[in-house]
Amino acid sequence: MIKDNKFILLHIDSENAPQFLEEAISVEGIERGVMFRSTLISEMKDHFKHMKDRGYFPVGAVLDFDNPRNIEYLFRRHPNQTDEMKLIEFKHENPKIL
Repeated sequence: MIKDNKFILLHIDSENAPQFLEEAISVEGIERGVMFRSTLISEMKDHFKHMKDRGYFPVGAVLDFDNPRNIEYLFRRHPNQTDEMKLIEFKHENPKIL
């Protein structure tokens, strides 16, 4: 069982994805090919759309195995986002530490 671990998923645009995958596979020894049916991607797409509609540009997510029902999103903020558009945000004392 995985305990006390978190994954960070980052958005890689389609132009940079082949280079990212090539490096991960050839340099880091990463392999791919295990598949599961899941609704996670569909839910994340809905979250991304909702965030974009509210002035956020989602760029990644932190998945916490200790709290598997929570997904924390990494984002850039649209410069014209208003306070009314903002969703509930949690401020971290040290945002560089998981």
